[in-house]
Amino acid sequence: MSIQQELAKQITETYKDARVKKVDVDNFLDIHLPGIHSAKGSHLYFNTAKDTIKLGFYCRDVEFVEQVMTGSSSIEKVSNGIRPLNNPVFTNAKDAVEAAKSFISNIQGSGITTQTETGEEDDPIAFFAKLRKTWEGQVQQIEVDGEEDEEVDGEEDEEVDGEEDEEVDGEEDEEMGYPMISIPGTNYLDISDDERNAYFEKWQAPSYMFNWRGGIKGCLADWVTYFNDTDFAPILNESQVEAIANNLREHKAIPILLNAPEEARGVMKRVWWAVPLCFWNEIASPILINKNGIFSLHTENFPEDIGLTAIAGWDDIKEVSFERMGSGSSGFDDEGNVNCLTLEYENGGSLDFFELVRRDQNQGSYLEIIEVIWRNRYKTIQESKGLPMWKEGAGGEGFIEVEEIIQLINPDTYEDINRPEGF
Repeated sequence: MSIQQELAKQITETYKDARVKKVDVDNFLDIHLPGIHSAKGSHLYFNTAKDTIKLGFYCRDVEFVEQVMTGSSSIEKVSNGIRPLNNPVFTNAKDAVEAAKSFISNIQGSGITTQTETGEEDDPIAFFAKLRKTWEGQVQQIEVDGEEDEEVDGEEDEEVDGEEDEEVDGEEDEEMGYPMISIPGTNYLDISDDERNAYFEKWQAPSYMFNWRGGIKGCLADWVTYFNDTDFAPILNESQVEAIANNLREHKAIPILLNAPEEARGVMKRVWWAVPLCFWNEIASPILINKNGIFSLHTENFPEDIGLTAIAGWDDIKEVSFERMGSGSSGFDDEGNVNCLTLEYENGGSLDFFELVRRDQNQGSYLEIIEVIWRNRYKTIQESKGLPMWKEGAGGEGFIEVEEIIQLINPDTYEDINRPEGF
């Protein structure tokens, strides 16, 4: 049983109305406690990063927070809610749960009554635009003595909304929103504000999971502006993605993007596919693939030294699976705007990539195509293990060069497929 599962078990046994919203997805365990606040986005959270446990209560109800603060001297306010005074750290589930019980008792003893949601949030697009302006000026302070600084102005940007809250009268769910992404300043990134903003606005969608998520580093390069170009990266609808996926499967084909950014081709040679924006390991960046594996813009010294780097090799991967998190099978029935690609490694580890799409606008997934390509390539990967080079042709897959991604929708494109002869 994982530490988050142990925490969730003890809390749900103690509080019968508790509902686990998110467990073992990332560093945050989120548990909705309607007896404290009925807003579905509110929750008790445990941050289990770095083999320690911290806790707090996520809530954007300003009146509720102020009422708790007025009635308790053992609780402090943070940017997205409240937490125990001085943000204590625990090393085991038992102590953390006991602290959580005391914390909850202090909240209930502060004179609050069960709260309900009121008021309206800013429009998510406008809200994210404001976040960018605020966050941009602070990116230079992200590195402190070589260690990552996870706090802003002394307060942790803690949380993720992961609870369902349906749209009413056609209005967008106010519990859905955008992450706060640290963006390299002009010393590191030579693109205009308009180009950068266009990139983020084109390739993000509101979600519960990433609403107000802090601590995310935007690993970008000047060439991300390629993803603003509809010739290279059009917004595909679901039927177009399905057509591409079906064509690739039917012809056992792997695409080669001839119009990929020159900088990417300089590192990767032939680029097979590109996903404009993904979230993985607290990083926001495009990911690209070639015959060797998955590449992403990455650095260990943010915001310096960002470069296109191999982050996963095909021969280390046991399984690749794609999932629409609102499909009902993941336990996140309300996360229709979130897609997830999971890599399972031969050594037992795993890595998740998340993609945000506007499902209400029928937006399709670039991420989905990576699983299709991997399955087409699978036999060659297996046959090549232990060899000094790829055993091209072993799996029977072929390659199709395209000037524009949209060409992959047309079945006629595949008449020019090139299949290497097997060994």
